[in-house]
Amino acid sequence: MQSKCLQEIKRDHEGRIILGYVSESVPTKDELKGNRKKFWYNFDDTNVLFKETNPDTYEDYAELLNEELCKMAGMPSAHYDLAIINDRKGVLSYDFRRNGSKFVAGSIILKRYVNTMEENEGLIASRTIPGNKYNNLQTIKEALSLECSESSLKNIMEKLDLLFGVDCLGLQSDRHWNNWGVLSSIQKNGILKRELAPQFDGGCLCRFAVSKRTIARKLHYLNMQSRLPQIQKILEKDLIPGDYDITCSLYYDSDLDKNDFGISRLMKAYSDDPVRFNKVIEKLNSIDPYEIIDRVEERIKAQLPFDCTSWFVNIINYNLQIMSSLKKSIDESKGIYQSEQIEGGVKKI
Repeated sequence: MQSKCLQEIKRDHEGRIILGYVSESVPTKDELKGNRKKFWYNFDDTNVLFKETNPDTYEDYAELLNEELCKMAGMPSAHYDLAIINDRKGVLSYDFRRNGSKFVAGSIILKRYVNTMEENEGLIASRTIPGNKYNNLQTIKEALSLECSESSLKNIMEKLDLLFGVDCLGLQSDRHWNNWGVLSSIQKNGILKRELAPQFDGGCLCRFAVSKRTIARKLHYLNMQSRLPQIQKILEKDLIPGDYDITCSLYYDSDLDKNDFGISRLMKAYSDDPVRFNKVIEKLNSIDPYEIIDRVEERIKAQLPFDCTSWFVNIINYNLQIMSSLKKSIDESKGIYQSEQIEGGVKKI
């Protein structure tokens, strides 16, 4: 839901909503979590979160691109827009909580589960729980099974599978357990409804959190390469900053893919469970990075920086090629062929 008031405000040449100096009369609330300064504002009865972004990166554009990427794949996403407040550039995200719904972060869900398991074994509940160990689809399903109906669990896990796949395609490296969650709301019939919250915090899409200079250099390297294995190494491993903990990402299984990044992680999950993840791969194959760029530029009425769009298109297209190549190898090794008549899209010979 967009605020009509905000959409009518003039934009600058970069497509940012010019909010100038926000008056003290506008209600604000600090957002303490995360590495960037964040503030909640209320405009025209619409809550928006303003997050400052590093001007040396494209992470503000990444939020908009990731929103459209998720939507094209069939994944709900928080709505983002570019803005400038008090001379600080950043992004606005619209509050996705509606009609009294409450957001519960993945960290809370997993901590409750771990403590419940320990208490059942006669242990004292842990005060500090390492999130990386439990932030995987297998453990999340076990945790949600204690809190959700069977139909809600199925719906949430299908969307989490897709979120996992979209993150792998886009080299998203920051899907830690506070960057996903569940919305809970009471329906008119009194039934408690639980659903996966829209995707949010996608600024690390395509490693856009690294410097613009690094991206320009890597684009040069990509233009010199022609073999997928070399491209894959550049995209998946050479871009990870030395001080960045890649284990913050959402995993399929903590043991299965701990040494894999990006699309290789998704294909390890597909190899382990082809029927389940073939559905994800089919949706990812509908992705068109050029159309995503067009959607963003149409919305902000401005062109995105050339290196930003080139980088995005290169990563998505190359990863789609790598995904297709790896899937073919896996299918051949497992004796799998495609058939539209088979549920899940695969059948063993």
